[in-house]
Amino acid sequence: MKWYMGDLSAKNRREILDEQVADLSRRGYSIVSRTFTTAELLRPKRFSYRMAGLSLLLFGVGFIVYILWYGQEKDSHLFISVDEQGAVERVLVSPGSGEHLKAAGIVVGLVLSAFMAAFIMHELADQPVQQPVLGKADDTGGRGSDAAPNATVPSYELLGGYLRNGQVWENVQVESGINLTALVALANDIHKCYPDALFQIFDDDEQFEAFKAWDEHYGLVYDEDGEARSIEDCLNPEYCRESMRRGRVPYPYPKKWTAQHLIAWIMSAVDSSGAVKWHLHDADGEVIVDLE
Repeated sequence: MKWYMGDLSAKNRREILDEQVADLSRRGYSIVSRTFTTAELLRPKRFSYRMAGLSLLLFGVGFIVYILWYGQEKDSHLFISVDEQGAVERVLVSPGSGEHLKAAGIVVGLVLSAFMAAFIMHELADQPVQQPVLGKADDTGGRGSDAAPNATVPSYELLGGYLRNGQVWENVQVESGINLTALVALANDIHKCYPDALFQIFDDDEQFEAFKAWDEHYGLVYDEDGEARSIEDCLNPEYCRESMRRGRVPYPYPKKWTAQHLIAWIMSAVDSSGAVKWHLHDADGEVIVDLE
């Protein structure tokens, strides 16, 4: 991480922008255009198999609504700029909402839900009444394992924060196997407690310190004299590029661990009206839900 005093040169600002672009490239963005101090990036919309699978649990109604919603989604455009002081501004232009398709999805969902509810009530009415069987209460306080999850916030542990590209990222650990309802409850609770903080959510902390070190010092490689430098500052830039390709870096990326245990982000974005919105994102960067 470089620290600068006073106004920055175009070269310094470009270095900061390079770090931003590299970070976003790992998250699926590609460059549309850029200058020394600004960049426009694009990320194509993605079909979320996770959300589609979950929507099938609602008797298929949710899946139809999700397909309609996905059909009106557009690619995400992100604009980045670095000012003279090194401050980074990211502006995410949210895609148009396609209100007619959303309305159609809601109508279809309500009609199918009413039909399904009537069908279930009819089936239940034909079933003989079962007398309760007395026995030992279960360990869930009487709710049973098939009960719908409530909004109870699951336990979590703060792992501490660190600075990356001028922004502080906080980090939390939750229990492995957390379900979607609990994850959303957790995100809303964290956002209420820390309304201006960016968060990364993990379900394991075994290699968190390695991940933190890699993220804080992203872009450093070993030069031919054995010192760690950014490629722009290397004595032999070609040697450093080869070091990067071969993974000769002071802080290796724990790729496998990250893919398994980084499960979500809490991030903000500016929509087309200029309002700042906070979202819970899954590990692929897809928005799961808007936060309260």
